[in-house]
Amino acid sequence: MGDFLYPPKHYEEHEHLRNAPIEEAACQISFPPILRINEGIDSRMQDLLSDFPIINTIIETETQINIQATSEIITTNKPAYQFSTESKFDSAIFRAGSFTFQTIKYDSWSQFVSKLKKAYEAFVTVYNPPFRSRIDIRFINVIEKELFDPKSGRTISDIIEPLFLGPMEGFQFEENSRIAYTAQLLINNDVITSSQINYGFFMKSDPDKFAYLIDTDVYSTKQRDKATVFEDLEKYHNYAYDIFRWIIKDEFFNLHFK
Repeated sequence: MGDFLYPPKHYEEHEHLRNAPIEEAACQISFPPILRINEGIDSRMQDLLSDFPIINTIIETETQINIQATSEIITTNKPAYQFSTESKFDSAIFRAGSFTFQTIKYDSWSQFVSKLKKAYEAFVTVYNPPFRSRIDIRFINVIEKELFDPKSGRTISDIIEPLFLGPMEGFQFEENSRIAYTAQLLINNDVITSSQINYGFFMKSDPDKFAYLIDTDVYSTKQRDKATVFEDLEKYHNYAYDIFRWIIKDEFFNLHFK
C-alpha cells in the first residue's frame, strides 16, 4: 500500500451518537475453509447459540468462469446456516470459509460487540479454525430526507463536506426534486487496513424520500490468530467512525447526532 493514509483526522470519542443513522452493521471474519460445514452445521451450535433460536439453511450460488475451458461457467451451490434472534434483528451466518454477524437494529458499539462475541465464541468452540485470513466491518449509514426539508433553507453543503458532494454542492432539494448521485472511494487507513466507501444520494422505497448514504466497509487481509480479533475490530470500528465524521460537517453532526 502507499503512504497516503486517510481520513486525515482521528477522534477520541467513538460511541456517543444519540441518533445513530446506522441502518445495518455487520462483521465478517474469514478463515481457511472448514469443509465439514458444507455437510451440515454441528448440532452443538444450537445449544451454544440459545439467544439465536431461529435457524435457517440458505443455499448460496457461487459462479466462476473457467477461462481455460473456453470460458465455461461453473456454478456451485453451497449452504450457509443462519441463526437469528426471535426479533430477527440480529443474525449469525456460518459458511465453510466465513462467519458473519449482522444487525438491523444498532444500539451501540459495546452492545454490537457483546452479541458478536457470543456468536463468534460458539463458532470457535465447535470449529476452532487455525487462523483468520480477513476481517471486515461494515456500517450502512442512511441520513433521510427529513434533514433536507426544503422549508429549512438548508442546502446539502450545510450537511456534507465538499469532498463528498460531487456535482451536488450547494444543491437545495425542492418538493418535486428527482435526482441521485453515488460514488465510491477506496482509501488506506494504515499500512494493512483499507476502506471502501460508497456514498451519495438515492431514493428510498418511498419515491418521494431522499436519503444520503454512507456505506463503509473497513477490512484487512492480515493473517491473525483468534487472540487479536477483537482488538483489531475495535480499531476498524474507530476507523469507520472517523470516516463518518470526515463526511458529515461538524455543525450538523453536533446538532443532530451528538
